[in-house]
Amino acid sequence: MLRMKKSTLLCRVLFGGALALASSAHAMPSERDIKEAKLVVDSLIAEDMKALKFRTKRPLEVVSAQYEQAKQAENEAVKFLFLKSAFSVCASNGLYNIAGDILDCLEVEISDLPPEEIVALIDRTVGHISPTKMPKLQSIYKEANRKVDCWRRLKSAQAKVKKNPLDKVSMRTIADSYVALGDWPKALESYAKLGCAAAKFEIDAGTVVDYDNLKAADFWWDYNATDKKPFKIHAAELYRLAIEQGGLDEPQRDIVCKRMENARMLVANIVQKDSKNANVKKVQLWEGGPCWADRNIGADNPYDYGYHFWWGDTVGYMFKDGAWVASDKSSLNFSFTGSSALTLGKDIATLQREGWVTGDKVLAPEHDAAHVHWGGAWRMPTIEELRALCTNCDLTKITRDGVKGYVVRGRGNYASASIFLPRGGYGLGFRIIHADVDGNYWSSVPCSNSERAWFFFIAGAGGFGLHNYDRSDGLFIRPVQGENAK
Repeated sequence: MLRMKKSTLLCRVLFGGALALASSAHAMPSERDIKEAKLVVDSLIAEDMKALKFRTKRPLEVVSAQYEQAKQAENEAVKFLFLKSAFSVCASNGLYNIAGDILDCLEVEISDLPPEEIVALIDRTVGHISPTKMPKLQSIYKEANRKVDCWRRLKSAQAKVKKNPLDKVSMRTIADSYVALGDWPKALESYAKLGCAAAKFEIDAGTVVDYDNLKAADFWWDYNATDKKPFKIHAAELYRLAIEQGGLDEPQRDIVCKRMENARMLVANIVQKDSKNANVKKVQLWEGGPCWADRNIGADNPYDYGYHFWWGDTVGYMFKDGAWVASDKSSLNFSFTGSSALTLGKDIATLQREGWVTGDKVLAPEHDAAHVHWGGAWRMPTIEELRALCTNCDLTKITRDGVKGYVVRGRGNYASASIFLPRGGYGLGFRIIHADVDGNYWSSVPCSNSERAWFFFIAGAGGFGLHNYDRSDGLFIRPVQGENAK
């Protein structure tokens, strides 16, 4: 079986659910194995590729078939080639998000997939496409190039140390390069050779006198590096161990907890930077409140409508040329009806039992469209946050760049902070209702009524507030970050 990240578009669109995970990743097949397997794979995909050329089959049909063949393949080289072919079909036909999912799958399935392979794949298939049209692939491409550069520095430094074992500058480059590549065990071995007590302690605590996890964490937290993020994240794990061991006084514990929170936000920011929302701005509208995104999910700028979602949906649909088009282009005839809303008719207890919502009665991360699309700490707002939006801000009806909506502005010290909420109507059946009249934004909270969920509305007549809608209707989503809803 192939392993794959949960809730990816590929999994949802092609197979309708989570794939079973393999027990372990596999090594990169040898060039000889790939060459031998290519004859087999080429013969197996020939008919589908011909059908694709003459348009008797859709790209998604071909990709689905090749992915299934990859799943069933016992030979790792055959599996690798099927996935490469599926990627090329997606990339060549504008299915860039699914192409990115396939690369994710390749990286998970093959533990030592060379980053040069990813760079070559993307260059060969979509090197001529504007990066703005394929943000996920562009993010993967940048990360692969970063790893290529790290490997080059690492090999160069290793060659220098081989000639001069006392070259401490090159020895540190080796250690730092392993950190940049995410290989902390090898990094610690390299730092230990430089005499680093923290590294020696982590390798074997008994070899370092009067040392503990707190001291090691402090060392990595303050480590002098160009990119300090991986060191602070590593330190956070040691801080966690220090807390579990106990013995910290109150001031120490406060410092440790704050640093752990800072590291958590660093992780969120890294994910955010690598996701589709790289240009999104975060806006705090009142003291202690969350940060609001400056645009809807699927919007290219703050004045675009973006995608409509039924409650609990993470695909999203945009109304184009009289039809609903899925965010991954997999559907051109979607309908916002009860049959499309898998959460319709489920009470809160059932939603919790089936994993749709958490114990706090909000959508679970894998069903929260804001988190699935943008990653990091982004999520859908709660009722309390939407209610606080009404009480802590001023809403003014306005038209911006030809788009009707409301400016939501903070007060007092936050009077210069604002976001724009477009009035783009809502999805009902095959139609969009009240376009340019009303704007409706889902919360992450279901109603006790098993047919509905809470949302925030802005009306063309001038009203705004909280209400509840059928979960099968298509509403916008405006993501937030942060925990406090005061």
